[in-house]
Amino acid sequence: MNMDTTPMPMDMSTPMDMSGGSGSHMMMKMWFHGGTMEMVVFDFWKVTDDGSMAYSWFIIFVLAFLYEGLKYYRDYLYGRHARNSALQAARDTSRLALDKNADLHKSWSGTVFTPFHLLQTFLHALQYFVSYLLMLIFMTYNSWLCLAVILGGSCGFFFFGWKKESSIDITEHCH
Repeated sequence: MNMDTTPMPMDMSTPMDMSGGSGSHMMMKMWFHGGTMEMVVFDFWKVTDDGSMAYSWFIIFVLAFLYEGLKYYRDYLYGRHARNSALQAARDTSRLALDKNADLHKSWSGTVFTPFHLLQTFLHALQYFVSYLLMLIFMTYNSWLCLAVILGGSCGFFFFGWKKESSIDITEHCH
């Protein structure tokens, strides 16, 4: 049995066959390109003409815009929760001065399973999903779709960014 292990040169001028043996031959271009023939993330989301490109561009723009809104909404909820917690701690401290036996420490499960933390966890998972979805859309390398991600995120930042208290975003997932 003779097996040739010589590497085959890759011709970068032709797209790679990403069919996976399924019978359909969707080619994936690994460079920035224009055009209106794309499969966007899911096999049912196919761009085949100018109309479907415009529709997809709008959906992606709105998704990137809302992604920025989601980040700032989580930040807003956290700030509101922190202010409320500080007020509650001040009240508890004054009550502690009156009642030496008061227990101010909550258990781990009492802290983790609060409605606030469960909501933040759900929103964090949603943010992860949307951020990776946008990354995969960008990785189609279609210039029009990439532009939709960039402009949607930029407009979202313009609309929501002035409300942010910190310039450091520790909740960003795809940078």
